[in-house]
Parts: sequence; structure tokens; C-alpha cells
Amino acid sequence: MSGQFRPDDAARASPLQTALLQAEDMAAELRDYARFGDADGVASLTSDAMWPDATTRSHFVNAAEESSGNTALHMACANGHASIVQLLLERGADASVCNQRGNTALHWAAMNGQLACVQALLRAGDAAERAANSIDSVCDPWARNASGNTALDEAQQAQRHEVCAFLAEHMERHTGATTATADASDWLDAEESPADATN
Repeated sequence: MSGQFRPDDAARASPLQTALLQAEDMAAELRDYARFGDADGVASLTSDAMWPDATTRSHFVNAAEESSGNTALHMACANGHASIVQLLLERGADASVCNQRGNTALHWAAMNGQLACVQALLRAGDAAERAANSIDSVCDPWARNASGNTALDEAQQAQRHEVCAFLAEHMERHTGATTATADASDWLDAEESPADATN
């Protein structure tokens, strides 16, 4: 890993530099745990014992990889680890954080067809759910990336049928019919074959 702290760096680094290097390594480790679905690793690195201060923990959980801007939440969403998505949200992950291409975690979940992660992100935006689980983050399905696409647009382009249907229904339910929702419904109708309609 780039920027990895090595023992021989300690002699040259100040205590603050050492702490920052170690925190960067831990954040990279957290992103790896989230990517590969290691729930125990995520739980351990984000525990109250590790981070008694919630604000400091939130900064750690939302630490982004320098070259891509991806956070642990992006990694969990892209790879379909819905239970880790929920855990990260409870530990201070911010669903509105964008990577270098302007993609939120919802964009990544949608374009990769990770329906359970899409559902977890949007469920976390519900006021009752946030209160019950101490979640501060709100997931915005209308957020646009650097290409001007919403998560629904990305799901459409990737032909993620289930995700499109869920997002279209969610967006319609929360704001009434929108152009994006109508487009999604038309697209889904066009893609559905007669055989699909009976199943």
C-alpha cells in the first residue's frame, strides 16, 4: 500500500506524523475490510473502544483513498456487502461523500447491481431508521455525478433491472412522478419480455 508506515520511519517522524501515518494505514485497512466483506474487521476498527469520540470516528470512517476518493462505504456498496454498509452508516459513514468522479456510494451500488446495498442506503435515510440507529447521514437518490448521472441513470446504463425498478419506485414514492422515474418505468417496460411478464 502506498504511504504504508514502516517501523524505521518512527525514528524520523514526530509523534503527530507517526499518528497520522498509522491512521492512514488503518483507514486503508478499513477500506480493504469493507471491500472484501470482513465484517469483524470493520467492527473492530470502528468500535467504541477504538474511537470513544464519535466525531473523530466519523472522520476515520469517511477517510478516502487519495487517488480515487473512494471510502469504505463505496467499497462495501460496490461489492454487495449490505451488512457492512449498515454497520458503517451506524459508525458514522456519510452516504453523501463523492469520489473523484462524483459518485456517491449509492451510484456505486446501483451501477454494480447491488440491490441490498441500495436498499440499506435508502432505508438509512428514513427519519425513524436514523433515530433508531444513530445515523446522521442521508442518502440522496437525486445526487448527480461528474457525468451528470443519478444512481438511477447509472443503473439504467448498466441494465440493472431490479435496481432500476426499486429506485424508480422509491423516487416516485418520495416526490411523485418525475421525468427520471417515468423514463425508468418506460425503459423497464421496454426491456420486459412477454415471458418475463408472467414470472
